[in-house]
Amino acid sequence: MPCNTHEQPKSVTETLPVERPSAGPATDWVSVKEAAHRSKISARTLTRWAANGLIFADRLGSGCGGWMVALNARGYPISTTPFRAGAASAAQTSAA
Repeated sequence: MPCNTHEQPKSVTETLPVERPSAGPATDWVSVKEAAHRSKISARTLTRWAANGLIFADRLGSGCGGWMVALNARGYPISTTPFRAGAASAAQTSAA
C-alpha cells in the first residue's frame, strides 16, 4: 500500500469523547480482588489501605468478612483524604 493513500487525520474535536468520565463519586463497590484487577494495585495493598482507612471500603457481614472497595468512574479506589493534603502538610513540616 503506498504511503500517500492514508486517511486525513480527524480534527481534535472529532477524536475526543464528548463526555469524559470524572474521578468523582463511587460508581462500583467491588471485592478487593476485583478492585486489584481493575486498578492494577495489589490486593494486599488495597486490603492494608482499607484496614488503615485510607480508601473508602467496608467489611461484609459483622465486620469479619471480606472487604468491599469503592471505585470511581475510572476504576481506581477512592481516597478518604485529598491527594495533595498530605503532601502540603509534609512539605510545611520539613521546611520548618
